[in-house]
Amino acid sequence: MNKFYWMVIGLLLGLVNLRAEIKLPALVSDNMVPQQATKVRLWGNATPNSSLKVRSSWDNTEYTAQVNDQGRWEIWVQTPSASFEKQQLTLKNGQDKIVLHDLLIGEVWFGSGQSNMELPVSRVTDMFRDEIAAYENTNIRQLKVPNIFNFHAPQADLPDYVAWKPLTQENVMNFSALGYFFAKAMYEKNNIPVGLINSSWGGTPVEAWISEEGLKEFPKYINDKRQYEDDAYLKSIKQTEGLSFYRWNTSLYRGDAGLHEATPWYAANYNDKDWKTVDLFSTDWGTNGLNPINGSHWFRKEVEVPQDWNGKEATLRLGCIVDADSVYVNGTFVGTVSYQYPPRIYTIPAGVLKAGKNTVTIRLISNNGYPHFVKEK
Repeated sequence: MNKFYWMVIGLLLGLVNLRAEIKLPALVSDNMVPQQATKVRLWGNATPNSSLKVRSSWDNTEYTAQVNDQGRWEIWVQTPSASFEKQQLTLKNGQDKIVLHDLLIGEVWFGSGQSNMELPVSRVTDMFRDEIAAYENTNIRQLKVPNIFNFHAPQADLPDYVAWKPLTQENVMNFSALGYFFAKAMYEKNNIPVGLINSSWGGTPVEAWISEEGLKEFPKYINDKRQYEDDAYLKSIKQTEGLSFYRWNTSLYRGDAGLHEATPWYAANYNDKDWKTVDLFSTDWGTNGLNPINGSHWFRKEVEVPQDWNGKEATLRLGCIVDADSVYVNGTFVGTVSYQYPPRIYTIPAGVLKAGKNTVTIRLISNNGYPHFVKEK
C-alpha cells in the first residue's frame, strides 16, 4: 500500500514538472513602454506544445500564440496611438497567468554606443544640478542593458534584475545623460510617453557590437572571437591584467615618499615651503621635456574659509583629473577616483573645515600619457 502510494505521488510530481511556468524576457515587464500605433513583438517561454493567450487592456483583443516543443513562443500585438492611460497585458497558459501592469503606449528610442551615450546623469550634476533636481516625469522610462558579455552565443535574455525605471529623483542618476535630455525634449515637443533602451558601454569597439555573421568579411576579428571563446584563456587575461594593476600600484605606494616620510605630505602641519608653484592647467609639470612623467604627483593649496563655514560639512569639486587621485583636506582623506573620466565630487565631513586657512592636498597618479587637470571639466 505504501509503495503504491509513493509511486502515485512520484507520477504526479513528474506531471507537475512537465508544466512550465510562463517566462517573459526582462524587456517585456511591468512599466515598459510599447511603441505606439504598430505591431509589437512579445515572446517568452511556456508549457511546450500548448497555446498561450494574450489580452490587451487597450482594445480587449485576445491573441493566441502556439508554444513549440522547446517551450518557446512569440506573437505580434497591435498597439494604439500614444496615451497616458496606464495599460495592462494579461498572459494565460493553462493554469498560469501573468499580468503586466503600468504600461504606457508611446515612443521608444534605442540608445547605443560608447561613453558619450552611457555617461549617466550623475556625471553632469555640476552643470545641470538645479534642472535635474527640479524635474520628475514618470511618463519617461529607461531600461538599462547591463555591461555583460558572452563569446559563445547570442543571449536570449537579460538578467532578472533588469527592469524599466521611471524618471524619478530616486532613479534619475542612473539614466543616460544624453538619453535624459533627449527624452525631455521629445516629451515637451510631442507630449507623449517616452521609453529609452540604453544599451551602451564606454570604450567598446564597434566590432564588439557586430554579429559573427556581420564580421565574416573581417577574419581577424572572427579569429579574435575564437580565442575569447576559451573561458580559461579569458580568465587568465583578466587575472594578468588585475595582477599587473595591483603590482603597479603596490610598487608606486612603496616608493612614494609622500606617504612614508615622518610627516606625510597630506598632513595639515606638513611644511611645503620648498615646493614649486605650478599652473594646474599646464602640462609642463608632468613632463621632463621629452616624455611624460608617470607615477605620483603631489599638489597642495591653501584656501580661505569664512567663519560661518567653520565645522560644517562641505562639497569639494575638482572636475576631471588624468588619471587617478586621492584627496585630503586638512590631513583628512575625503575621496578617491581610479580613472580619468568621472568629475571629482567629494564630501568634506563636518568638523574638518575651520575658519581661516585650510589645506587641500591631491595625490595624482599618472598611469600613462600626460598627467593633467582637465581645464574644460
